[in-house]
Amino acid sequence: MEWNDLLGKRYAVRWIFLIIALAIAILIFTRFVVLPHFSVPREPLGPFNDTLPNVGLAVIDAALSTLLTVGLTGAFIVLLVPRDVREAKIVTVHPRDLASELQASVTTSREYFFKGRSGRHFRSIILPLIESGSRASSATRLIWLLLPDPSDLRLMASYVQFRNAAAFRGRADDWTEWGIQREVLAALIALAAKARINPHLEIHIGLTKSFSIIRTNLTDTEAILTRDDPKLPAFKAMRGTVFYESQREDIQLSIRQVGELDLSSIWPHPMPFDAVSIGAALIALGFSNEASDPTKVDNVLQSVKSAINPYA
Repeated sequence: MEWNDLLGKRYAVRWIFLIIALAIAILIFTRFVVLPHFSVPREPLGPFNDTLPNVGLAVIDAALSTLLTVGLTGAFIVLLVPRDVREAKIVTVHPRDLASELQASVTTSREYFFKGRSGRHFRSIILPLIESGSRASSATRLIWLLLPDPSDLRLMASYVQFRNAAAFRGRADDWTEWGIQREVLAALIALAAKARINPHLEIHIGLTKSFSIIRTNLTDTEAILTRDDPKLPAFKAMRGTVFYESQREDIQLSIRQVGELDLSSIWPHPMPFDAVSIGAALIALGFSNEASDPTKVDNVLQSVKSAINPYA
């Protein structure tokens, strides 16, 4: 681990200085208490000779000077580098740890921010965890969600082109405009249905006219940035860092700019997931043609019910 990495870990810095101080105290005690008790060196401050006490003095004096130099240099660096700079860093998350990292603090987080594209992982894995946490604690959970606008056909076509050209597509066959629309619509309908039956969920959704290659998953404690391919490492920034606060503010500002989606019109009252309720939700979202197609209605229904984890 590099020194700069240690500077970003507050408790690591404290432990380093504590160990250095303890080592210096032990050496001083040995130098001035232990050694004189056993034998008084003939030339404790004079030229070095090979008597055992003088050898011990030479080693201890060298160790003391080294530790003092390291301690003073470290203290100078810590004081010189501003705290915001020391802590404004991103760490990597290994792909094998990504699934657990994305779920680590979801159930206890009071707020959850998500900026993505299809919203499959959020809908199938994260949303049930958030709802479970809200019911267990009987406390309000705030969800801020930013997704691409499924009604923007040019945007859907652009994303399809990007996704199909990527090394990881997340499915056996090619993505289509309807394939992307279906996933986004399923996420919106699932959120509207959850909000209707769970009064502890406060959901803010914005539909944007662009998409990003980076997905953001942000809880009360950390922000995790991922790519499409689950084999790629992710990036994590802890709460209190510049990157964490910037991602949080960016999602909130983006949702306010595009305007919030009215979920009450999508799922007006509690009802089961079936072809009738999905069709009505699609009409409310402006997809009347799709609502009249039984195959597409069934596609959305199956997506809403799916619990497949893309990161499993």
